[in-house]
Amino acid sequence: MERNPPLVSVIESNFNYAPFLSAAVDSALEQTHTPIEVVVVDDGSTDASRSLIESYGARITPVFKQNGGMASALNAGFRASAGDIVIFLDSDDVLLPTAAAAAVELLRDWKGAKVHWHLRETCASEQNGSFRSCWPGRRSVCGRTRGLVSRYHSGRD
Repeated sequence: MERNPPLVSVIESNFNYAPFLSAAVDSALEQTHTPIEVVVVDDGSTDASRSLIESYGARITPVFKQNGGMASALNAGFRASAGDIVIFLDSDDVLLPTAAAAAVELLRDWKGAKVHWHLRETCASEQNGSFRSCWPGRRSVCGRTRGLVSRYHSGRD
């Protein structure tokens, strides 16, 4: 890692998930680890996503692009990021407040290039916007290693 503490970039991909997007962005901004950078890639949404992303102003790095799929969106976000450690986050998921700090510690002690662990996913109810547990899922945390990064695939974990 180049900086101490390392800059963590959270890269969120979004396509027409405006009802969930604020919770995802807020969870990235509320990380206990600093410094943190939040890059939100909108992959050509036709809903209210763009205005919601713009409402965050300078607190995030927005990337607006034509629809090209999740892999294309995550690659665009990676190009726009500057972090020593990168966390990929779907726009309908949230991070626990200590996720970035845990990734930093694991990568610092382990000197690895990737941390992958199970987290608890949440779903938003369309009726009232409240959150509830719905199913176990997996999220990846990847560190940049001398410019080499495995490609993100569009398949669901």
